[in-house]
Amino acid sequence: MKMREIRDSGKVVGLDRIAVYRRAQHGQRVDSIRNRDTNLESDVGGRLRILRERVESALEKGQQLEL
Repeated sequence: MKMREIRDSGKVVGLDRIAVYRRAQHGQRVDSIRNRDTNLESDVGGRLRILRERVESALEKGQQLEL
């Protein structure tokens, strides 16, 4: 489908060149998705660390109160 759109746009001539052009576009999209996933993982990891620290702090305070 996308290859037909590229061919019909007239920007790229030749089936082999269209395939290479399409593959390059796909590769850029995959890289973009990977970068987004990496950023999300980093963000989630940071949030989990903060939550863990809060829980540990609350537990420590609770244990101090019990003593």
